[in-house]
Amino acid sequence: MKKNIQQDIFFDEHHNWDKFVAENGHRLRQVVFDEIEKFKRCCDRQRGFRLYVCEACHLTAL
Repeated sequence: MKKNIQQDIFFDEHHNWDKFVAENGHRLRQVVFDEIEKFKRCCDRQRGFRLYVCEACHLTAL
């Protein structure tokens, strides 16, 4: 599945997240790192997904 635009910003060839952590990592709580790891794996269907179905028209979306 395609990455979303936020992932492109955080994890592109400019390494924005890595640069931010290098400068500010000492001020970040562990929960921030935990959430970023989850975010990094977003859109990976092997890790699970949700399927939404409209009961009226049966349109589906991931």
